[in-house]
Parts: sequence; structure tokens; C-alpha cells
Amino acid sequence: MRQSNEMSHMKSRYRRFVFSGYSMYPQLKPGDVIVAQQASREEIAPGCLLCVEGRDRRVVHRVIRAEPSDSDMLVVCKGDNMPEPDEPVLVPVDSCWQVTLVIRNGRLRTPRRGRICAFLSINNLTIGIFMQRIKKVLQRMPPPMYNLAERLRKVTRHDTTG
Repeated sequence: MRQSNEMSHMKSRYRRFVFSGYSMYPQLKPGDVIVAQQASREEIAPGCLLCVEGRDRRVVHRVIRAEPSDSDMLVVCKGDNMPEPDEPVLVPVDSCWQVTLVIRNGRLRTPRRGRICAFLSINNLTIGIFMQRIKKVLQRMPPPMYNLAERLRKVTRHDTTG
């Protein structure tokens, strides 16, 4: 009897679901299995990944700012791959879910968190945004007219000695 109570308590404290979208790329990729744990007020801090369930969807983004109040928390989140933060959300403390594990290709990973991650996300200094900017620059560059071998073949040499 005690074991079944412990198992039901563990099931109520953890949730597992499949992530979709590119808002947290490369930290989270489509198809990753996310394990979220019910978080207390003290655990929700800038840099952690928070699962916020809205009316029509579930969003997993990085916490930029968290301000606790009596029964709710005002949370501002941002996807690492998004240029702008989300709108501030009032989240009941008893329904806060923090991402604790990511399962990708059968391997367990712990997501990066902390104030440094929040700082990088706020200032759009994450790898996903850098990769988007590099791709845009490369797409704007004209294709090379000749490759190096053709250029070397066309070079004519003039001997000045004679």
C-alpha cells in the first residue's frame, strides 16, 4: 500500500511530454522528451527552463525574471532562439513545472540553467540566434564566379628576365 502511494505521489510531481518547435533550439529540439518536475517558489529563478501551460498550448521557455507574490508568480520567459521575450504571465505556484531532464536519442541530458544562460538569452547571444544570423549573411553573399582552380588556371605568368 505504501509503495503505491509513493508511486502516485511521484507521478503527480513529474510530467513527461514530447517537445516540438524551434523556440529553444539548440537547447531543445523537436522530438526531445522532456521530464518536468513540480517546482517550488524558491526553485524558479532566472535561467531555469519553465513549462507554462496556457489555455490552448504548453510553452517551455527560459525564465528571465521571476517575482513571487502571495499565491502566484509573475514570470517573464523567453525562448533561447526567439528575438523578443514573452509577455509576463501570472503562474500559480502550485502549477509551476521546471524542466529537469531532456531525453534525446535515448540519452539523458540535464538542461543548462543559471544566470549566465538567462543573460545570454536576454541579450540574444545564444547559439541558435548566431546560427540564424550566419545563415542570413551567407545567403546574401553572391555565389563565387570561379572556384580557386579555375582562377589559378587563368593566371598568366610573364617572365621579366630575358
